[in-house]
Amino acid sequence: MSSLKKYALLALLYFTQTVPFSFFGTAIPVILRQKGFSLENIGYFQLIALPFSLKVLWAPLIDKYSHTRRGYRGWIQIATLLYACFTLIAAFFSFENLLFIILLLFFAIMCLSTQDIAVDAMAVTILKDDEERSIGNGIQSGGNYFGFLFGGGILLMTYPYLGWKLTIVLLTGIALLPLFKLKGFIPEKKHQHKEKISLKDLITYFKVPEFKAWIPVLLLLTLPNMVIFHTLKPLLYDKGLSLSQVALVYGIFAMLAALSFGLLSGYLLRKMNRRNKLLLTAFANLLMVGAAVMMTYLSYSGFYAITMLCFFIGAVSGLNYMAFAAVAMEFTRPGKEGTDYAFQTFLRGFLVFPLMPLTGFVADHWGYALMFVSMGILTFITGLYIVFKFH
Repeated sequence: MSSLKKYALLALLYFTQTVPFSFFGTAIPVILRQKGFSLENIGYFQLIALPFSLKVLWAPLIDKYSHTRRGYRGWIQIATLLYACFTLIAAFFSFENLLFIILLLFFAIMCLSTQDIAVDAMAVTILKDDEERSIGNGIQSGGNYFGFLFGGGILLMTYPYLGWKLTIVLLTGIALLPLFKLKGFIPEKKHQHKEKISLKDLITYFKVPEFKAWIPVLLLLTLPNMVIFHTLKPLLYDKGLSLSQVALVYGIFAMLAALSFGLLSGYLLRKMNRRNKLLLTAFANLLMVGAAVMMTYLSYSGFYAITMLCFFIGAVSGLNYMAFAAVAMEFTRPGKEGTDYAFQTFLRGFLVFPLMPLTGFVADHWGYALMFVSMGILTFITGLYIVFKFH
């Protein structure tokens, strides 16, 4: 398979799997609130994202049963078709049946999460060298952020015209697109023996000497970016921007920046070694912290300056995702690609959920600026660690 065909297929897969995640996680809570649903009910709806956080638990099964002739391709095809079935059924129920819709979409997201494990593992196996992987990681980042832009931005804007049923049908059709390309693009894998894989392999990951230095970086490097990026929406609203302006600045401009710079960094940094990629990401995070602190001192009258700062923060997000994906692929073991990559994704977000309420508490009591500065200190410490531990 040519490199161009690999990149095209991966771009399509990462885009189509992210669109539903973005729409269900970003747009539907807004739609439910507009329809008068309580915050409690909206909170229940967020449970549909739980399988994505827990996918590491069944990742070993994907690796264990991927040694057949169909390989990871078979998992992608089956998971995609099942997702389409669950989602399409949900189109025929109104929000009055919210609990049933939540149940259907929970299983749909479980299928998409399974597809994501297989796609990541497949990417590790078909991208053969550092240069291919760097460009592929850039495409992975760009495809994901384009999916966020489309699902959380464009589909939310068109929802009043399309309505629930047509939007869900559109989401189903988008997810099915890669099935027409998979057979022609993915090389058949010969039957080969693979050692048995189980949940125990998640623990043995910590015992691999070369992985140990990577784990603290995995936990901390992208954490400031994730906190700041997710804090942008309430910050913009507190600055006096309307919901439509927040959607424009955050959902369009910031996502466009993440998409563009994810792709660009994957290409430009394709010859850069692991240590320098991580150091560049840490330095970019420090600049991002500075941009976020600067934004706290701007008012609504500085709308264009706020937009430019959001664009820069989005660009750093694209670089962050690309750097994570590039290094994560290097730290996967043959035959355990799905398990190891899913586990690293889990660890990457492990501190986000407990830290978000804490950072919110700091912002509420002492202001956004102090919270952002604390993220800068964390970034500086992580950068020092990389300097001394990576060679």
